[in-house]
Amino acid sequence: MRRFVALLCVLLALAAAVPTRASPAAQTFDCNSVTEIPTLECQALIALYTSTNGSGWANHTNWETTTTPCSWYGVVCSSGHVTQLNLYTNQLSGRLPSELGSLTYLRYFRLYDNQLSGALPPQLGNLTSLQRIYLQFNQLSGTIPPELGNLSQLEVLNLSDNRLEGTIPPELGSLTNLRQLWLHDNQLSGEIPATLVNLTLLDDIFNDLSSNCLTASDPTLLNFLASKAPNWANTQTIPPHQSPVSRFFGADECYPPVDADNLHVGCRLLSPQLRDQSERAVYGGKRPHGQQNHYQLYLYWPESE
Repeated sequence: MRRFVALLCVLLALAAAVPTRASPAAQTFDCNSVTEIPTLECQALIALYTSTNGSGWANHTNWETTTTPCSWYGVVCSSGHVTQLNLYTNQLSGRLPSELGSLTYLRYFRLYDNQLSGALPPQLGNLTSLQRIYLQFNQLSGTIPPELGNLSQLEVLNLSDNRLEGTIPPELGSLTNLRQLWLHDNQLSGEIPATLVNLTLLDDIFNDLSSNCLTASDPTLLNFLASKAPNWANTQTIPPHQSPVSRFFGADECYPPVDADNLHVGCRLLSPQLRDQSERAVYGGKRPHGQQNHYQLYLYWPESE
């Protein structure tokens, strides 16, 4: 028995002395192995891939699997630099990283029709070679960075169908090469900056400020808007899918962004005056025979109930 115990101790000691194999660490792409574009541009691409769930993209061919980023799906290069990102309708989700500001040779930025969220990074203002930005049909929020006014070569700015709020920065008036401005279907509010009159190259058709909550008072600006977007003032209503606030008889009003997660629905009997208005609206200006009760659905939050 003693021999058995001694032998067991020896075996345990030998087992403890054998080095164990460490579990493999998560592999990260090494941009130092890339030679066809600068390291900073490569790192910007990897940051975009990581922050927008690259492994879940509809198409991520060659991303992080080859050392030739110019062969990665959606990446176009010229003269040793990234000049286009074409990743539209590709199931990108998450935030745009600040590292994108290193793609200073980028001309086309097409990431529309994805599930991008969060704020636009102000570092996009570093991309002074940009000619076209297409970021529509996402869930981008926050304000429009004033740094976008640095993009002196920009011809198209499409930020429509997002959740952007706040005012239009006056710095956008510096984009004197702009031909298309699409800001519709957001939650923008306040005065349209008078500096937009500098955008004399804007096409009369390809610009849209509708479905926001914008106003204008400067006479020169009003004349400019009348020539470029004649119906802008009639369409300043935050779209129903973004502003869940009841409208009585389709009233065209602006409402600020609201907390839809805590929204409740109520019902109330209309007052005689509102009932009369309701009847006249429903029955073409005529009062029906007999007394009619009319109820109105309304939305509220518990703290203001």
